[in-house]
Formats: sequence, structure tokens, C-alpha cells
Amino acid sequence: VRHQDVLHARPAIGKVLLSGLSAEDARRLIRLSDLKKFTPNTITSARMLARATLEIRRKGVAMDDEELHVGIRSIAAPIKVKMGKVIAGVSIAGPTVRLPMEKLKGSLDLLKATAESISIDLKPKASPNFTTKGK
Repeated sequence: VRHQDVLHARPAIGKVLLSGLSAEDARRLIRLSDLKKFTPNTITSARMLARATLEIRRKGVAMDDEELHVGIRSIAAPIKVKMGKVIAGVSIAGPTVRLPMEKLKGSLDLLKATAESISIDLKPKASPNFTTKGK
């Protein structure tokens, strides 16, 4: 998958990954992207996508309400490692008939907690047997 495809191929997870880039890299990727309209809800404006990216950074979660396929919703949260670098994301996706917006919004805290737990597990931990002293 090319970087340009990620934004629309998996909207919530793509936006989470985009939000993990530096502002400059995110702007560059958005400029290179073909923000093709797939549904009436697809973000097709570079300005709107940049705003959404800032909001995702602030809230720590991205939502997709039928942006790629009518009848499919998703939410995603970033998985971060050292220095807060986003390396992946975790998402919940499904048909709108099974995931009404209220249910999806009710899952936000659990999703964010799951992403945070994974992030913590991935961060390097100091070994209790590690020493800087020579023998």
C-alpha cells in the first residue's frame, strides 16, 4: 500500500497514522494524496484533513463515519513508543447496523486504554540485572 492510499484505504487508522507524523510531513503527504470522494462523508479537502489531523492529535482518537464505504464505521487510537512516536494503531470497525454512533463513541475510552496499554508494553524497560559497572 502506498502512503497516499493509507489515508482513504483505512480512514480511521490512516488518520491516526497521519496524526503521528510531524506537521510538515503530514502536510506533504496530504498534498501528495488524491483525496478522492468515495462516499458523501469522505474528506476531500486538504484543509479539512489537516484540521482533522490536529483534532486527532488533541483527542488521541480518530473516527470514520462511512468515509470509505457507506454502512461502515471505525474508530482508531495510536500506539506510541519512545518520545510519543506513533508506530501503529488499534481500531474497531464494523457495519453501521451493528455499530451505531452511540455504541462506537461508548468504546472510545476502552480503545484509548487498549492503545495505551500496548504502547506501555512496547516501551523498553530497564533490566533489573543491568549495570554500568565493569567487572
